[in-house]
Amino acid sequence: MVAAVVATMGVGNSAVAETNPVIAAAKVCNIGSCSAEATLTVDGAGREILTVSDNHADDSSAVAVYWVEGRTGPPTYVWAHGNGTKTRHQIEPDVPAGKYVKFRACIGEYGARQVLWDTCGETQQPAGVAARHDAPVLTPESGTTAQAAADKVKVMSWNLGAGANFQEIDGWADTIAAHRPDVVGVQEACKTDIDGVEKRLRDKHGLDYQLEYGMVESKPGPCGFPTTDFGQAMLSLRPMTDVKMVRYQVQNPDEKRGYMYGTINVDGGLVRVFNTHLEEPSKPEKTAQAKELAEATMSMPRALVLGDLNAQPEDGRETTYLPPDQQTHLVPLFNAGFRDIDRNCNRNRNPGCLQTRDNSPSKYDYIFMRLLTETARPAVPDTTFSDHRPVIGTVELSPGWEDAAACNYNSCVAKVTFKHDGEHLLVEDTNANGLSAVGVYWVQGKGRQHTVVWNSHGHDSPKNPVDENLTIAEGQWIMYRSCSGHGGAKIVFWDTCGNVHFAFA
Repeated sequence: MVAAVVATMGVGNSAVAETNPVIAAAKVCNIGSCSAEATLTVDGAGREILTVSDNHADDSSAVAVYWVEGRTGPPTYVWAHGNGTKTRHQIEPDVPAGKYVKFRACIGEYGARQVLWDTCGETQQPAGVAARHDAPVLTPESGTTAQAAADKVKVMSWNLGAGANFQEIDGWADTIAAHRPDVVGVQEACKTDIDGVEKRLRDKHGLDYQLEYGMVESKPGPCGFPTTDFGQAMLSLRPMTDVKMVRYQVQNPDEKRGYMYGTINVDGGLVRVFNTHLEEPSKPEKTAQAKELAEATMSMPRALVLGDLNAQPEDGRETTYLPPDQQTHLVPLFNAGFRDIDRNCNRNRNPGCLQTRDNSPSKYDYIFMRLLTETARPAVPDTTFSDHRPVIGTVELSPGWEDAAACNYNSCVAKVTFKHDGEHLLVEDTNANGLSAVGVYWVQGKGRQHTVVWNSHGHDSPKNPVDENLTIAEGQWIMYRSCSGHGGAKIVFWDTCGNVHFAFA
């Protein structure tokens, strides 16, 4: 980050002369309001002045971010902290003739010097300041040029292997920095080690992660002596709120287990991120823990689950193909509307599955998502710093809210539409393929239990749609998705299900 030399009006030490501006080049506000305002002007001496105003009486601050053509490195940040405060900053050096300035207004946390990028308004290139330039903007998050696009969040789940006596603080930090995820969920982490990782990321790589602990017990051995806290942790480049750690109600006495969660903002929508490490595969407590976790995720529609779930894709069956509703330990998450970001992983030991253990082929580590869509296939980079590989995926908010029709995966042979008029669900079979259309839905307050609505009337069911009347209180939400299935046997083919959709009654 480039430090800006600023002077705050009313404080008494202005480094910029109070010359009345003569050219108002441009003014921008943060998204959705104007609690942060940035104005670029040219004063009587020809100097370009960026004025930042904090117009709202809350704990947040106003911050302007700007770029000058020809400069390399990160942008410059100018802060205004406190309701009614204005900060005037002279752009140094003066912008040469024919060069451009681009800037935007955002909200931020002044104490942590952390910009809340999802609050930023549009980037402005003032008319009259080299307007003939129309180069792409250098995005502060990536340091690369990019056009405006939907907000994407990169997440990583990684079992650090502290239980296997891995102590690779530099290697863990270097791996995280190389991929620069917005949120990292780690398991088998010693508190002293994750403190070291956070410090390395900040001091060595310039990445200011918010660190939250989800430690579930004090444990000697892999954490050294004396004993120290052991369990999960999350690191986030985005502000994370509502953070909580919960121990599972059903425990194996040999090692305590739990989950943690926090809430982030993605493109204006709240997403709750869970991080967990379920019981070992051979232990019966794992199924109860998975059910408790799935129940907890219903506190917010949009959600991610990161973690070592100690479950193989074929868990619980000896068949070569296993639909999710027949999996012993993963079924609670599928029944709660989640989808594995590893879309191609459906078969026993399928090469399409991302193998996450060093004794490959095997998969224990997952990123599950609900009301989110992956923007690229996830990755599992090789590493020597743990006996698990990290799982990395990038997601964005799923389209199709409110009255949009939900289609099954990769086609629309099954179509489900939520109608506000009387709160009902229409299920249509639009293809003569011998399969039935299936609507699956969840209602706020009813936990992870889903309801299945079948349409086995055959092709051309728009003439014979199944209309399910719903009992939903005003203000409650409903989540729903479309799938195909075998109507006679009442078997849902879960791998055909499309994205989950969402609406309020």
